[in-house]
Order: sequence, then structure tokens, then C-alpha cells
Amino acid sequence: MTRSRSAACVALAVALLAAANPAAKGDEVGVSDDTILFGQAAALEGPSSALGQRMRQGIVAAFTEINEKGGVHGRRLQLISRDDGYDPDRSVAQTLRLIEDDKVFALIGAVGTPTAMATIPITSTRNIPFIGPFTGAEFLRDLELANVVNIRASYGAEAEAWVKHLTEDRHFTRIGIFYQDDSFGRDGLAGVKRALARRGLELAAEGTFERNTRAVGAAWRMIKRAEPEAVVMVGTYGPCAEFTLTPDFVSLEGYLSGRLAAAALEKAGPQPTRASLLRAINDVGRFDISGSIVTVGARMTDAPLKVFLTVIQKDGTFRAVDRL
Repeated sequence: MTRSRSAACVALAVALLAAANPAAKGDEVGVSDDTILFGQAAALEGPSSALGQRMRQGIVAAFTEINEKGGVHGRRLQLISRDDGYDPDRSVAQTLRLIEDDKVFALIGAVGTPTAMATIPITSTRNIPFIGPFTGAEFLRDLELANVVNIRASYGAEAEAWVKHLTEDRHFTRIGIFYQDDSFGRDGLAGVKRALARRGLELAAEGTFERNTRAVGAAWRMIKRAEPEAVVMVGTYGPCAEFTLTPDFVSLEGYLSGRLAAAALEKAGPQPTRASLLRAINDVGRFDISGSIVTVGARMTDAPLKVFLTVIQKDGTFRAVDRL
């Protein structure tokens, strides 16, 4: 082979390698000169759509606020949202589409425990930031999942707060549970049982319903027969609305996720990479979001996220529970 042909082959090999690996050219997937692209796979249609839509609204509100101030190091934050219908298989397909076709920099605002269980292997093996998932699943609190950034308390912490209030403040002993019959609901069920066991109590009644349905009549009748003093609910808005007034703090959580992502990108510097974003999150650990301190990453073990209790009043408004 002549020297010129060898040089041409080497040059071609280098060009192909650079095309296959954008980082080799000094670029990061999803980062252009003027934009950083985020992806969201969540329920945007169907029975659980309120969750995905409200998370999207909150993230977009945060990104719009940041962009109006010039973005992060001159780059605007952009969100692509794709509907997974709160279905694990669809969530896998949409997550892969966001990563491989849309080529997003990071994922944000995913909704659901069963969907997260299906998609987290995809993101963790590629070390793609998985920011602010709307789930309190315990498995996402595993410190070995270095790409996951939680901003909400775990289901176990929520269950402890519920049971503490009901037993110590209200002096209830007969507590039932209404929960979604999947990994999400069973995670909450386990947390409630643990919290009751610490107080020498057991559940008075259990009622379940299937994911993505509002068929809750059988569960309601089963719980009602036991005549519990209180019922805790682990489910999405639609089914829970069949029991009471509908609560809504989801868009606030989406907003916090968006602001957190922007704050971490600011710390990551003008040439962000997925690795530098995750490093910034873990190195800083505490972010001031409009006066509220959000603790994330490894520091969450030293400063667990606070659980806020509210009561839905007869007129549909919320009242904070001040005393535990």
C-alpha cells in the first residue's frame, strides 16, 4: 500500500470515529452554540396525563424564565416532551427516541415508578443525567445510580410523615390504604406498613386498583367495610379523585426541576458535558431556588428532603398542616 493511500485510510478512520463519537470533536450531545436540549418522557395523554402535563408546564416555565435572562452561558434551554402514556414499554421506546433520534443532552421530568424502573437501565449505562423524576421510588435513591438527581422525598419518608401525623396528632389506630397495584403502589404500601409497624400497628384495610384506570369501586367497598378512621392513598390523580378532591402540586415540582437543571448548568461552565453537569450537582449539593434550598445528590443522605403535609378542605383549597 502506498504512503498516500495509507494516510488517506488513516484520515478516513479518524473522520468516521469522530462522526460516531461527537465528544471526540470536543462537542457534547444535545449542546449547540446557542441551545441545550432536554428530553421528557411522560404521560401527556390518557388517565394520568395531568401528571406529565403539569410537570412539563413547570419545566417550561422555569426554562422560559432562564431564557428571558439570556439563558445559561448564552445558551437557551429547550425541552422536547414525548408521550409514554404512563406505560413502561412505551416509556422505553420514547426514552430511546429522545436519546438516539432527538439527541438530548439530559432527561428531565419523567413521571412514574414503573416507567422509571423500565428506563433507568438505559440512562444509567450511558450516564445520561436523569433529573427530577416524579417518583419517590426507593430504588432511585441508590447512591450507585450516579446519574439520577432526585428533588423529592422518598415514598418511605412520605409514609412516615403520614402515619406520624395520623397516629400521634390525630390518635388514629385504624388506618387503611388505597393504592395502585404496581411497583409504584406497592412501594408506598411497604412504606406505610413499616411506619405502622414501628408503632405496633397493622393496616385496617387494603384496596387496590389497576394502573391507567378509574375503576375504584371494588377497592372503595373493601375499605369501607373495615370502617377505618383514615385512609392514605398511593395513586395518580384520576383514581384518587374518585375518593376526594383533587390535589395539585405537580407543576411546582416541574418548575423546581427546571430551575435546578439551569442552576447546575451554570455551575458546569460554558462548555457543559453530561459528566460535568452531574459533577456540578454532586459537588455543590445545595442549590438556592428563589430562596428555597434544594439538597440533591450525595448530600441528600445528610439532609433528607422535607415532607410537607396539607389538608384538602371542603372548598377544594389546601391548608398546611403545621404541627406533627
